[in-house]
Amino acid sequence: MFMHSVMFVMVAVMVLLSRSKKIWTGLIGCLALAFLSFACAGANFVTCIQGILLLAGFMLLLGLNKSKKVVWFVPGLIIYALGLRLSLTAPGNAHRQAAYQGYGAIKSVLYSFKAGAENLWKFSGPFVILLMILAVPVILMIVKKTDHSFRHPWLFTLLSYGFYCTGYTSSFYSMGNAGLSRTWIAVSFTFQILLFANEIYWLGYLTHSKAGEKLGRVFEAGVKHYVLYYLAVFVMLLAAFHFTVDKIGAVSSFGAYYYVHTGEAYAFHQEFLERVRIIEESDHGSVEVPEYAYKPWFLINKDISEDPGEEENRIMAEYFGVRELKRVSSEAFFGE
Repeated sequence: MFMHSVMFVMVAVMVLLSRSKKIWTGLIGCLALAFLSFACAGANFVTCIQGILLLAGFMLLLGLNKSKKVVWFVPGLIIYALGLRLSLTAPGNAHRQAAYQGYGAIKSVLYSFKAGAENLWKFSGPFVILLMILAVPVILMIVKKTDHSFRHPWLFTLLSYGFYCTGYTSSFYSMGNAGLSRTWIAVSFTFQILLFANEIYWLGYLTHSKAGEKLGRVFEAGVKHYVLYYLAVFVMLLAAFHFTVDKIGAVSSFGAYYYVHTGEAYAFHQEFLERVRIIEESDHGSVEVPEYAYKPWFLINKDISEDPGEEENRIMAEYFGVRELKRVSSEAFFGE
């Protein structure tokens, strides 16, 4: 997620660079873009591909508009291309590729469009739709203040969908599937930003068209009542929270409050300290520790197993300087 966020910082720098009017601001923007291009070129393949597509696409738009500022982007594109080549040809890729059977380029692209359609609701859902509805009055106020015509909204949506689907292409090409959960987080990040970008674009198109003049007047009249609007937002968010099944997992702030308020976080910490005490007071040979009674998933992703040969067990044993380490049931450990 960090590197994918860096990619969007790069996009922000691209926008600022295209608006720069002085040589020194252009030079600073050029250097910042070159550094961010270097960073993104070595990120995960989802970020790598989407980043260079954004950079090249932005330069294409500047070129079509005959903007001389496109020259400020050339060093970043060159650095990005060279870095991406190094990333793609790294020896580790061939080693990992031996464990998977990927698809060809064309088949990977086609499967990416299919996976993109299958996951549309997974990456949006009722809560995101609710936020989009709540954002309508605010977006209308923004787009009414711009002279941008928002032409060809269907083309914008089509390009957005294609760009979103590129998040799956590298996984299909290298592994023959839509990707691992950690890559899907980046794909979801891109999808949700594009979703709201499309909402802005379509509302801008409607607002600046004759068909949307009446709609704009209706919302403009309603938005003036700011207190009622924010009260409605608050009530709808409470309703969404009430009907959310997994409140702990879906709303992290509530999950943190829950684990602290119920004492599960404290209980887990005490059990952890007890494990450390048992290990440190052992003879550093074969050590057994009791399983956790409390496992708040904000604090523990995966526990060690009953097999000392498992990777987690071996890493933990090496860290504490014992020969082997394994987990046993509380009943077995305390002799109950």
